[in-house]
Amino acid sequence: RARDHGAARVTSMRTGPPRRWSSVSRAALVLAAAGCASRPTVLPPGDPLDLVSPETLFRLGIELEAGDSIRAEQYLSAALARGYPEAEVIPAILGVCVRASRFGDALDYAEPYLSRHPEDWPLRALVASIHMGLGHPIDALRHLELVLEIAPDQPSGHYLLAVLSRDSLSDPETARAHFARYLELAPDGEHASEARLELRRLGADGGMLPAPVRLPSHASGEDEGEGGEPTVTPASATPAGVAPADTPPPSADPPPP
Repeated sequence: RARDHGAARVTSMRTGPPRRWSSVSRAALVLAAAGCASRPTVLPPGDPLDLVSPETLFRLGIELEAGDSIRAEQYLSAALARGYPEAEVIPAILGVCVRASRFGDALDYAEPYLSRHPEDWPLRALVASIHMGLGHPIDALRHLELVLEIAPDQPSGHYLLAVLSRDSLSDPETARAHFARYLELAPDGEHASEARLELRRLGADGGMLPAPVRLPSHASGEDEGEGGEPTVTPASATPAGVAPADTPPPSADPPPP
């Protein structure tokens, strides 16, 4: 009995207190976790990007340009705010925005810069092309006129103005003049083939050439004897004073009364 009583006491010491301690410890852990969750995380003062040099921010923005346009713009914008040269950052930001089809954001960056640097004609030509894509022909024309005023011998301005005049301004004469000037400046340029094609389509007076009229060919099996459509000679192609072959000659006798 003594041994049984001792064993029961040992068992109660092993099993009882641990269960009570387990519940107390769990409650303590919950209270501790609650206390930790309510304690705010302390961050160093200021923007964390302030710890990164402008050069590093610009490089990171360029590296992310093709894969993550949002972060690329953030890094480039931060580099700009930290004093990195505008002349390098603004074209890069415009490239990011254009590739992401965020044309309005691109103009928001470019227009204020151009108001401070009106002589930057390459960026102005890019802005003009953005306005053309957005369907703003008057804004595009305003920028292109400045491009040609600043850099009259640069072919890209003439090409853009030719396309704008042809597609949006209904001005084929101006289009022809600037396509021709583009070819004078860049006969082997990127758009030379298109410019030559457009000049062939534009008449000497600036109007569009009519589409060529294709006459049926006897050698191609298109005559009536080979099952094709009957050959018809246009009236304009018949010499004056000669009646067409299928027209009966006029009768010498006067018509009956």
